[in-house]
Amino acid sequence: MMSSLLSSLYASAKRFLSSLFHVFMDMHETEGDAEQTRLPRLPDEIWFRILTHVPAEDLQRLKSVSTSWWKEITSKKFAASHLERWRSNSPCGIIAITVPRNLSNIIFGEGVAISYLNLELNGKDERVQSRSLRLECLVNYLIHRHGMRKYSELRIDVLDSCDGIILVAIFGYYFFENTILLLVFNPVTRCYKLLPFWKSKFKRPYIEDHRWRIICSSTIGRYKIIGWIACVEFLDCHVCDFELHKQQEEGNWVSWKELRCPPMYCRSFINANLYANGKLYWLSVHKYRLGQEHVKAAALLSLDIATEEFNIVASGFPEPYPKRTSYPTHRLASNGRFYHVHYQSPNTMEIWVLDNFDNPVWTRQRAISLPCLGYDVDGDEYLVPVAILDGEEYLIMAKEWTEMFACDMRSGEWREIAMVDFDQLAPPGGQPYYVCHTDSLISWD
Repeated sequence: MMSSLLSSLYASAKRFLSSLFHVFMDMHETEGDAEQTRLPRLPDEIWFRILTHVPAEDLQRLKSVSTSWWKEITSKKFAASHLERWRSNSPCGIIAITVPRNLSNIIFGEGVAISYLNLELNGKDERVQSRSLRLECLVNYLIHRHGMRKYSELRIDVLDSCDGIILVAIFGYYFFENTILLLVFNPVTRCYKLLPFWKSKFKRPYIEDHRWRIICSSTIGRYKIIGWIACVEFLDCHVCDFELHKQQEEGNWVSWKELRCPPMYCRSFINANLYANGKLYWLSVHKYRLGQEHVKAAALLSLDIATEEFNIVASGFPEPYPKRTSYPTHRLASNGRFYHVHYQSPNTMEIWVLDNFDNPVWTRQRAISLPCLGYDVDGDEYLVPVAILDGEEYLIMAKEWTEMFACDMRSGEWREIAMVDFDQLAPPGGQPYYVCHTDSLISWD
């Protein structure tokens, strides 16, 4: 019901915007040398309240219609109201790597696009359309503008999203040795900002893994970047506090502050992480020997964003089915909760939830019958969870990166999502990643 209502509102908003352009054009008149646009006689407050229902990308088109409206729409106040409306009442989209439908030959990932996926889940004809972020063009521009040096093939990773702003890492080029290039970018307003470079104390060949988050600070326009780099037996964790509207010296890595790292047995933080109650939480799952068997246990760690202090909330609490160490499981974070997706059998998938961070315990939420899709749950072709959208109504899954499905969590019904303008979610052999994202009008100089 809620999904259908949101879909109707979205369609109505787009029709309204189209009609609005015709109203502007019909009421446009010339007096002498000055051009004026007369608006329908409604208070501006009502107009702007209506416009919060229009997608951010469509609102960009108003720039050519009314200068005064454009100034108001790009104000911090309206941008905040628009973001809050879309973040709380609309399902977010997903940023992923896509392979365009007209691309017949893929060589080392060339020709693929980093795209925003807009899922239309209306209960009838599920479909997903992609919109290229044109991030590759921006990165190539920065490489040539700053004379970056190449050390390997170019790779662009979207690491996280916050307030419609994405955090991006550039690999393959650098200013100085052992630095990682980071930038923040709003795909709608096209604003970008190069961040102070991360200068790792580890050499590249020895880096095992890295994870990043961008979190909104307590002050408007301020954000914190938290980054972890794992290397053999060490963990490098730093935080960078920055303002969107403040210029920072390029090539300066002094802004990164090193944090006291958690114990090494907890460094498998890659399972899932989320931000809630002013803290960044992440799950760390590890195996240990119990008699003759190997079992799995989880630890929950937190990082207080204000004090920048780590805390081990709980360690050693049991995983669902802790003795099944080789059976496929997936963990993801959404809606302020951790989810554990477990394949109980080739025909059944269980979903467990963890939402009490003071006393973490996995709770079995529901079991869902899997569709007959010809996959092998013990092999590499099983369904992989992508995201949980629209509250807890839809579980989005991918099969072999070439098919997408939506499961109605209330009824257990499965429906295939038609890929409108792309064939795959990732290049063959590549590691797909998915970042939930909501478009915004936030801009900066």
